[in-house]
Amino acid sequence: MAGSSLAPLLAVLYGSGFLAGFNENLVNMALVPIMGEYGVGSVTAQWLVTGYMIAVTVVVTCMAFLYRRFAVRRLFLAAAGLSFAGSLGGLVAPGFAALVAARLVQAVGTGIFIPLMMNVIVSRLPRASMGTYLAIGSSMITLGPALAPVVTGFMVSGLGWRSVFLVPLAGAALLAAAGWTVVRGGESSPEVRLDAPSAALAAAGLVALSFGLSEVALAPARGGAALVAA
Repeated sequence: MAGSSLAPLLAVLYGSGFLAGFNENLVNMALVPIMGEYGVGSVTAQWLVTGYMIAVTVVVTCMAFLYRRFAVRRLFLAAAGLSFAGSLGGLVAPGFAALVAARLVQAVGTGIFIPLMMNVIVSRLPRASMGTYLAIGSSMITLGPALAPVVTGFMVSGLGWRSVFLVPLAGAALLAAAGWTVVRGGESSPEVRLDAPSAALAAAGLVALSFGLSEVALAPARGGAALVAA
């Protein structure tokens, strides 16, 4: 790839990695005010974090299919659009269920962003400096969740818990605009098929495991049954 087009592509890819990491810890500092506004307990509120991570995990397991089935440009713009939609949904969520749904939509975008960034780096950038590019990408993924509690903590204190969604909302919009110009190419293979039953079983198993671990201390029978099912 020509050097003139390398820097903009890397900037967009690394930005997507940072935003994906930032979204992971987006609501951690807002859980207490969310619990107060919607009248839910801590066990219920933690599904804003747990459900998000489960959804990310399931999407990541499907990325081998998605990367071969759809062009890179389409995947990137879809991830940016989902992140934007989820952030907007969280900003205006009228109830707790709607807020959880918004976080799940965000998670799908994150689940696409992270492996897509790594796959594009591996497939398009010079082999001689591959380690450097991958290391920077990994640092962006790590830096996002490290900074999120600091940034969102100040925002929750000064502007209320809904304001935390303004950061990924703006970030996703910027990435979509930049990606529209910078992210190009990529082949698609319509004949590739997704192993949907395996993906569904993975999702169900993760939900059952998380539910069982959260409930086993409060309701041993119910939590134990969920763990056995997982």
